[in-house]
Amino acid sequence: MGREKRISAIAVLPQGLENAGCEELMALGAHEVRPLRRAAAFQADMACLYRLHLQARLPFRLLRQMARFPCQGRDDLYDGIRRAMHWERWLHPSMTFRVDVTGSAPGLKNHSHYSALQVKNALVDQQRDLWGERSSVDLEDPDLSLQVHLGRGDAVLSLDAGRGG
Repeated sequence: MGREKRISAIAVLPQGLENAGCEELMALGAHEVRPLRRAAAFQADMACLYRLHLQARLPFRLLRQMARFPCQGRDDLYDGIRRAMHWERWLHPSMTFRVDVTGSAPGLKNHSHYSALQVKNALVDQQRDLWGERSSVDLEDPDLSLQVHLGRGDAVLSLDAGRGG
């Protein structure tokens, strides 16, 4: 049997428990685990990701990284999101979604709500181009929850692995 493809992921952890979180991730089969600030980066195959959802106690959320692209401002964010994935496979207009943005980029500093609106606009514009209709935003119980982190000249797009990712 061949090796299943590894997925880059982030476990969002309570501050101060990054090292304990890393130990738990490794014990449950995650690879290349490294602590971050209030998080841990790791690699996992799908079986491990499912196992983490069922058995990990410390992470608040598990984020499946889907794309990374250069981001120097609003236009880069909009264009990068549109090109990041085959959205027609992940977000049909019948589905709801939510966008959360952390970090900053030039022209987007301290405006996470504005950045989230740019991501939302990129997605619904693409849906209108493809289907002539768009998804609704649902902040409470979305079908798909997106996380974008801006920093160091890049944007990292992740799906909340517990919400459709």
